[in-house]
Amino acid sequence: SAHRLPAAAVASDASASETLTRASMSETGDYQAMNSEADDQTVVYVRGDIDLTTHDTLVRMLDDAASRGQNVIVDLSRTTFMDSSGLRALMELWQSQTAAGLDLLIRNPSDPVLRTLHYAGLDRVFKVDRRSEPGS
Repeated sequence: SAHRLPAAAVASDASASETLTRASMSETGDYQAMNSEADDQTVVYVRGDIDLTTHDTLVRMLDDAASRGQNVIVDLSRTTFMDSSGLRALMELWQSQTAAGLDLLIRNPSDPVLRTLHYAGLDRVFKVDRRSEPGS
């Protein structure tokens, strides 16, 4: 069975330099999405599958992140699957961020998500930050 992380465990994935000044969270089954606001950026943490059943929740979290008028980082390190609905949500966020003169960074996508981004050609559109190894 899948292990569900409490919100605090998801929030603790924030790097030491990110001070959580404002956060919101949504959870559906094994899917979690959380927004946290740091100094000049909003970080969206997504855990679980991004598909048609979680798309609306993801879009609400991404819209909330975009509405803050900051650069947005979407951390997909704990995302286990992403279909075309997730690609569409990220593309819409990228378009709104670009139109506002702001950045979108996809941080540490899991291997399945990176493959999906690659097959769609979006790994060349989005800024993607891959950590080489955990703890490095």
